Amino acid sequence: MLNENNITSDNLSYKVISDNDFKRHLKHLIGLYDSADDTRKHHNQLAYLKNLFNASREHAKHILFTHKDGCKAAQYLSSFQDKFIHMLYDLACLQQRSVLKPSHAKCMIAASGGYGRGMLAPYSDIDLLIIIDTKKDVWLEAVIGRVLYWLWDLGFQLGHAVRTLSEAIDYAQTDMVIRTTILETRYICGEKKLFTDMQKMFVSHFQQTIDPDFISSKLEERAIRHARVGDSRYLVEPDIKNGKGGLRDLYSLFWIAKYVYKVKNRVDLIQVDILNNREWTLFNKCERFLWTVRLHLHFISGKPTEKISFDVQTILTEKLAYKSRKGLRDVERFMKHYFFYAKHVGDLTRILCSALEKNSVQTKFQTQYSTHDKPSSYDLEGENDFYVYDHYLHAKHNYIFYQNPVNFVKLFYITSSSQIPIHPTTLHLAMRNRYLVNSKLYNNMLANTLFLEILTVFPNPETSLRRMHEAGILSKIIPEFQHILCLMQFNMYHHYTVDEHSLRAVGILSALEKGEYKEESPTTSALIHSVRLRRALYLAVLLHDIAKGYPEDHSVKGAEIASQICSRLPLDEEEKDMVSWLILHHLLMNNYAQRRDLNDPKTIKDFTDIVNSQEKLDLLIILTVCDIRAVGPGVWNGWKGALLRDLYYAARDFLAGKTYSHGIKHIKESKTKLITQQDHKEENLHHKYINLFPDNYFISVSQEQFDTHIKLLHTHLFNADEPKFEIKTDSFKDISKITILIPISAKLLLILASCCAYRKHNIVDAELFVLKNGVALATLYLKKRYTDYQTEIRNLKRLTRNIDDSLKGKMMILDKIREHKPNLPKTRKTFAFAPQIHFYNDWSDRFSVVEITCLDTIGLLSIITHAFFCLNLEIHSAKIMTLGERVIDTFYIHDLVRQKIYDKKRITDIHNHLLKVITDNQL
Repeated sequence: MLNENNITSDNLSYKVISDNDFKRHLKHLIGLYDSADDTRKHHNQLAYLKNLFNASREHAKHILFTHKDGCKAAQYLSSFQDKFIHMLYDLACLQQRSVLKPSHAKCMIAASGGYGRGMLAPYSDIDLLIIIDTKKDVWLEAVIGRVLYWLWDLGFQLGHAVRTLSEAIDYAQTDMVIRTTILETRYICGEKKLFTDMQKMFVSHFQQTIDPDFISSKLEERAIRHARVGDSRYLVEPDIKNGKGGLRDLYSLFWIAKYVYKVKNRVDLIQVDILNNREWTLFNKCERFLWTVRLHLHFISGKPTEKISFDVQTILTEKLAYKSRKGLRDVERFMKHYFFYAKHVGDLTRILCSALEKNSVQTKFQTQYSTHDKPSSYDLEGENDFYVYDHYLHAKHNYIFYQNPVNFVKLFYITSSSQIPIHPTTLHLAMRNRYLVNSKLYNNMLANTLFLEILTVFPNPETSLRRMHEAGILSKIIPEFQHILCLMQFNMYHHYTVDEHSLRAVGILSALEKGEYKEESPTTSALIHSVRLRRALYLAVLLHDIAKGYPEDHSVKGAEIASQICSRLPLDEEEKDMVSWLILHHLLMNNYAQRRDLNDPKTIKDFTDIVNSQEKLDLLIILTVCDIRAVGPGVWNGWKGALLRDLYYAARDFLAGKTYSHGIKHIKESKTKLITQQDHKEENLHHKYINLFPDNYFISVSQEQFDTHIKLLHTHLFNADEPKFEIKTDSFKDISKITILIPISAKLLLILASCCAYRKHNIVDAELFVLKNGVALATLYLKKRYTDYQTEIRNLKRLTRNIDDSLKGKMMILDKIREHKPNLPKTRKTFAFAPQIHFYNDWSDRFSVVEITCLDTIGLLSIITHAFFCLNLEIHSAKIMTLGERVIDTFYIHDLVRQKIYDKKRITDIHNHLLKVITDNQL
């Protein structure tokens, strides 16, 4: 029995709360009201109600943790909420009797929306539909108002509507959302006849005949919702309620089935032949899993959180008891299961579309692929198992996949080659029979030939592969693909699961071929049409991450797996070798471009020693561009493209023997070229200053850069104490560039990095040359912050003023940095890992190279440059590679006498000092 003065979750019954319990609560609430003075009446009742509802949440949590079933906990909360609202309604009626005379007007309160389905998350909105039989009744207004104010005062987020029956039906005529609301309503309390009358009116107005507009609107509403939260069910931070493959998608199926087939319960989906027993079980498994995760989300955050963000993924993993396995972290296993369930929701969606088509329920959504005005039916030439009817590809009978499993591939081959869409019933037939696929099929030469042509011959290979993937056929034909299905990588760099990333990469390669990236990626867009081993390129793009999730290096393991796959495909030996080589080295070009100094001849030599042929270079840059672009929105930018192009052209020239022809000769040629291209007046100016520049300056400087630097140097000599700045922006490369001329100072790069950190500018590259007259020439490459040119320039000028003040001692920039050190964002704390520091003396002939991998934080470069300053080390150039929450910073350094560092103890001291300052910064 409940003790009204000590309400706890243990007192509350599971699933059904008895009417007697709530009668006791109602009686106690009335007593609190009657016994208190006017100022405390509402306060006492509210406090009691809060305790009562908080206890219900605690009990729901107990059910969730004990039964590990979110559906049971959600059903309990919904049942409790029903009784709770009923109690408030009765309480309002009783209390209003003391101040108002009851009228004969009637009202009914019904649950709607998600709450109407009889399941409720702990912090979800409470959607109510209140039906009244008359308007402007003082009694009704007072009772309804009292119930609503109690709910608001208790902190509930309410979605409610008060309408007459005729208003409810009239609104439903034109508003599909309201029509869905009425479809999902469930009686709570009040005049029940109003509820039954509403149901009868709804059926007579809307369910006597099937309205295709309702179905189309639901599917269109779903598409808009997906676009808003991310139109992929494989986003690594998915929205469990509104995202693709989430709960709302699952229930959209039931809404449509309920509307079209008039089913009342989900089990009826079997009776009307929409789902078979296995699919109905799958529906329930999806629902249970998604609700379990959703309730944990709400309880973890204490608010209606629907996004499974990185910072809660690890907590969910622990609460759901996932464990790590070889090559796969516990959190990655949990998210892999989540994406499998999201995929199952997609499967169920296609099954419903199949059922609608089978029963001739045509919708705008389903007929959008039709390319002709009139129905058309015909047999396909030389084809005995498929035919075209009403512009859709159909199976001639239900046994085509059993009799000839090659038809699993042929189905997608025909739709790829003819662009005739597959009828949903035929796709459903393939999905239900995919268990027939075995080693005989994926070793079948005809099946593999057809698959290779789907990938490499017809337009839109991503669409074709995606259809195969969604139907569960792709991983049957290429069984090695099964390993990366729904596999996420727990980091902020990759936006999609590995399989989704791979399919998107194929789509980008196809788009390059069509010229869709001609302006953004001119080099690869031109190269794609001249590659000889095109089939090898497409296969390498599809399979480049095939070994993600194995404990081994995924490039090495991927090359081995790709070799096995290629052995089954109709490829020649050269193609097979190229696929394996590309996958083995698919990270090579990006690593060199972003982590090595492209102005250092050794970088180019080391890179070309591995690539060693123009053909490999051409294929590698195309694969690299596709890989980066497919990572996610915003990952590709013009600066990355510029780095890849610079590396490509330098390597191409090196392979052709045109440049880096060992030092002195090349430097002399560069100097002559830079001077002779000027008019007479400027040529004299260039002659005057050219010998001030160090030899390594001429290795890769462009004519435009040289002209800018000469003008800066000429201006500087008239006022040597004042720093000189040159600001430029480059929309194509997505960077802004600041060139600075200033007398050399050991603190120069430290001040530059600190000012950028203070102004929140992201440095992507930096270089420093010391001229023979003691002047430093520094260039900072910054990621553009603003698309508007004037705003960007104003912001950069503020930065140069800070740099000027800091260099002159007017601004203590290091103190400013310490004062404004931001807290590490909660999401980034999730990815905390030990910094890694590597020392290389073989990356450059002139410099030692220090590479630091650590968590990216604001001001990190400032901290590192300060550490180098304290260690009496000078930085020649810096390369910044950001990978989500992680950064790889590479520094080309030497000591104060411009020598590389070889002493082992000195190297150990550098390592330990850097490790300490970086670790301290990230705590």
